[in-house]
Amino acid sequence: MLSLIPWLVSAHAATLTVGPEATYTTISSAIAASVDGDTVLVGPGIYAEALFLGDKTLTISASESPATTFITGDGEYTVSISSDDATETVINGFSLQGEAHSCLTTNATNLTLMNMVIYGCGSALTPGGGGLNIQGGSLNMSDVTVRDNMALDGAGLAASDGAIISIDGCIFQHNIATNGGGGISVKTGASLSIDDTEFLDNHANFAEGGGLWLLDAGTTSLNNLIFQDNHAWAMGGAISARNLSDFSIQNSSFDNNVTGAESGGGGAIAVHSSNVSIYGLGFSGNLTAGSGGAIFSDESVVSADNITLEDNTALRNGGGWHQDRGDLSISNTLFIRNIAGSDGGGLFSSADSSMISGSRLAWNEASGGQGGGIKLMSVNTTIFEVDLQRNTAREGGGLYAQNGATFAMSMSIIQENEAIFSTGGALVIGDTATNATLQNNNFLGNGTLSSGEIAQIGLGGMAVDLRNNIIADGINGLGVGIVGEPPESVLFTHNNIFSNDGGSHILDSSPATIAENIALDPGFVRLSLDRNFTNDDLDLMADSPCFETGDPSLASPDGRASNIGARGLSSAPDPDSDGDGYTLVEGGDCDDENPAVHPEAEEVCDDGIDNNCDGHVDEGCDSDTGLTTDTGEPELPVDVDDSGDMPTSGARDDLDSGADGLIFGDDGHLYEINGQGCQCSGTQSPPLWWAFALLPLITQRRRTP
Repeated sequence: MLSLIPWLVSAHAATLTVGPEATYTTISSAIAASVDGDTVLVGPGIYAEALFLGDKTLTISASESPATTFITGDGEYTVSISSDDATETVINGFSLQGEAHSCLTTNATNLTLMNMVIYGCGSALTPGGGGLNIQGGSLNMSDVTVRDNMALDGAGLAASDGAIISIDGCIFQHNIATNGGGGISVKTGASLSIDDTEFLDNHANFAEGGGLWLLDAGTTSLNNLIFQDNHAWAMGGAISARNLSDFSIQNSSFDNNVTGAESGGGGAIAVHSSNVSIYGLGFSGNLTAGSGGAIFSDESVVSADNITLEDNTALRNGGGWHQDRGDLSISNTLFIRNIAGSDGGGLFSSADSSMISGSRLAWNEASGGQGGGIKLMSVNTTIFEVDLQRNTAREGGGLYAQNGATFAMSMSIIQENEAIFSTGGALVIGDTATNATLQNNNFLGNGTLSSGEIAQIGLGGMAVDLRNNIIADGINGLGVGIVGEPPESVLFTHNNIFSNDGGSHILDSSPATIAENIALDPGFVRLSLDRNFTNDDLDLMADSPCFETGDPSLASPDGRASNIGARGLSSAPDPDSDGDGYTLVEGGDCDDENPAVHPEAEEVCDDGIDNNCDGHVDEGCDSDTGLTTDTGEPELPVDVDDSGDMPTSGARDDLDSGADGLIFGDDGHLYEINGQGCQCSGTQSPPLWWAFALLPLITQRRRTP
């Protein structure tokens, strides 16, 4: 019998028309005459009345559009729906207005809004929900614009008391809350789902959540949203969330959102005491006078994947992101050109646990502090497959880590970062209870602007395991050095420390095991050190001294020997472009564009070419001097062995001490003989007889009056 009730309602449903010449001239009179299941169809016009829908299940539709059909209220309210029976109401196609009061209020009602404009409602003192105030029940909104509304909280929409809110394809624009939630506020267990919606230029003047304020809310899911030009005073220019157990944001963009309080933060998002999952978000041009140019999270568990943070600014810490306490996991994320006035140009984290993987931080700046890319003060830190490139700071250009228990970094690239003072690459310090492990990383071209400092890696205080790293081309400083207290202990083996301006390392003042390190060109496929990272290929060539020469105890589970550095052997094919049967790498072809040049070719005299790729030009020829730069022309003999005996031919001796009076310069010419300072060259000067022949002419000219 109960199953027949919907059929009976629909069978008796009627359509009541409203308009100047219709059956009903006011919407209220049509509602009064309606029964459950009826449709009230409203013609174009301005209806200066307030609608009260009690326990009726109705559909109220405009026959045209919001541009022609307006409901303006009576000065107390515009639309009010209150029911103890959870009635179903649909309102479609209107513009709602209501100066100094909420335009639409509901209590325990299931309401659907479609194709609506709600604007100009409420005032700065309206308690909540200038546009819509939803207490309990449910609200489904689609294709609704909520703009230019005002309230103390939730100027556009306020939801509370366990309400279930679903929003799709809507716009919240220029709504202004005196306190929080310029666009929307959701409190006391209300749940929220928003898809394909824009939040534009909403304001929370004295609190938080310029676009959206979530306080003790239920399950909240946001997908494919745009937050642009929203403002809050304290926290979360776009979104502020507190005490949420299930909060997710996906596939959304946050541009040019702002918070103004120095003690606050989160130019775009601020999260407190919540469990948060974010995926596929983009942040650009967000700003805070506090910390966290794009994101501020505190005492929260945050999981982030596939995020881009670019050109965000914090006047304090964390130009891109600031995390205090809680747990932080970041993967596949880009931090590009973010700026912090103090620490952590890209990221600042003092979380209990920080895990960063598969991410890149480049061109970030901590202009007044530490950690241009990352500043860490976490208890436990793991960094895996992270690129830190061209970040700058006063100390720790790429990374500054001051950890409480463990720090582990592996398979990462720390390249061309710069510090004004100490340690352009990574500065890692702790106390005697801290263990730091840095294995299989590349430290390349990091530098300091202060001479006598550390270019690449600074260590202090804790026990350090530094193995299988490439530490090369450090600028204006040491490869590895000590900052502050010497490390508790150092295991420093199987590293390649090559061509650092200030020397390889100074670790002698700490208990250290230093063994089996090398100092050779790493043999990358391509490394430019020109701040253009797109033209580098840091895979190893087949003949690299770093290939399978790492610490044997760090071999892979399948038994393969470990490499030195962050990358393995290049997967690029070994080319034989000239088709001579000798490949460029394994075949040893020194000119893969010339088929006449390869390791088995015969040397051709006087052509200035190393035909057989042995590193020598024209060897075995009559004019050969042994020089690899030989072009076949005669050159002066060289005292190769410093014995004083002049050979008839041989290679230049760059290390000649000059004891026998013969020293060769870098240009290949003899320039000093027996200390007499004769600046001679390998070519003979012309005789000076011409000067004597001209002498009578010169003197005669001088005597002519």
